[in-house]
Amino acid sequence: MNGMMIDTAAKFREGAFEGVELSPWGYVRLQRGREGCWTSPVYSVDGVTKLVASWSADAPRGTSLEVQARVCLESGWSSWLSWGEWSPYRDRRSLSAAEGPAAMDTDTLLVKKGAAFCVQLRVYLRAQQKGLSPQLRLLCFSSPAGKDRDEAIPQKVLKAPSYSQSIRQPEIGWCICSAVTMTVLMNRLGENLLPEETAHLCCDRAYGFGNWPYSAAAAGARGFRAWAAYASLGELRREISDGYAVGISVRYTNDPNDGELPYLEGTTGRTAGHLIALCGFESEGGREYAVVRDSYSPDNAGAARRYPLDQLLQAWGGVAYFVRERQPEAGYAAPGCRRGVVRPAGEGRFRLYGEGGEELRLPPVGGRGEACTGTLAVALQIRGQAPSTLAACPMVYLTAEEDGSFRWSREQIPEELRAACGGAVLCAVCETGGSVHAQLPMP
Repeated sequence: MNGMMIDTAAKFREGAFEGVELSPWGYVRLQRGREGCWTSPVYSVDGVTKLVASWSADAPRGTSLEVQARVCLESGWSSWLSWGEWSPYRDRRSLSAAEGPAAMDTDTLLVKKGAAFCVQLRVYLRAQQKGLSPQLRLLCFSSPAGKDRDEAIPQKVLKAPSYSQSIRQPEIGWCICSAVTMTVLMNRLGENLLPEETAHLCCDRAYGFGNWPYSAAAAGARGFRAWAAYASLGELRREISDGYAVGISVRYTNDPNDGELPYLEGTTGRTAGHLIALCGFESEGGREYAVVRDSYSPDNAGAARRYPLDQLLQAWGGVAYFVRERQPEAGYAAPGCRRGVVRPAGEGRFRLYGEGGEELRLPPVGGRGEACTGTLAVALQIRGQAPSTLAACPMVYLTAEEDGSFRWSREQIPEELRAACGGAVLCAVCETGGSVHAQLPMP
């Protein structure tokens, strides 16, 4: 990585502490007050023209973090530029700023003229009341990577789930490739998440679901050691060799005569911005292939593909998502999944209740893209099939009635699945990514 990873107590101690301290696990947290700041040393860099920062952190309700950076050019330091205030429990919005020698374009800091030779970061930690605190576990920044040694690492293909975004919630399915990719990376490490749960947690209300740092922060919020960074092919190979799938940003076309986007053999269509999961490398007939999970597919099975590696490298934009195992004492503040109970409400309608008997408000499902604030879905359980994750089940998407109930009937199950369907699970996902799951009576 052409940048810096700050993820140990020793690395954090190199910075300046104002109202913050290190926890016993080496994470940065508030000391006593309601706001504090950790500021990094000044890092020397070589000709940076764009930069991405990302973080893994825990932010309980009522707390937040804000990551900022500035760069030094021949003309001096730029102003501090922000990636926006972040928490699972707030209205997350990226910030764009165009004044001065550097600018923030949603999730990327851009040097407008020339190049930077120094970078400095700072992170504000905030809480609405004393006694609360977020904790910063990992912080990194990177710029486009130069070529490194492409070591002869043995070819390897990792197991990973396969999800299509085309069959997800209609209001958001068309634009959640980043969330689907991050769900693949987390589920293969033991999670059992729906892509919609990840999508609502990483949503940037000013941009949508494709914000790179917010996507990494969504995995970080669930306790994983996660970051987004510019990478090289050698780094991708090493990650696969170590047993970790990687998300990569791509742009491609399935038309060799397109003329505008890189041609990638075997793709479904055309996209100017997309995320896929890289799961391994293999060779056949003297040609090397990348094994991927590409959610731009008509169905889950079709998302498992392989692409010619030379073509994929032309389509790759250089950014990658990295997700490693959970860190100690991490993920405690993530929006959780709890059990619920479904009860009949008459005339083919049902209501959702908590295990304590309280009626639960169903998430509103309206608007498109980042305006969508919830998901109400039914995962169908097919006899004789035992999918590894709930996301692999056939899904039916519902909308709540004005009185808070929802309708559920046999006609809502696809005709070809009715005879084989042996059970159903209601999944209600709110705008934080938190969810309630409840067994649903078969109609």
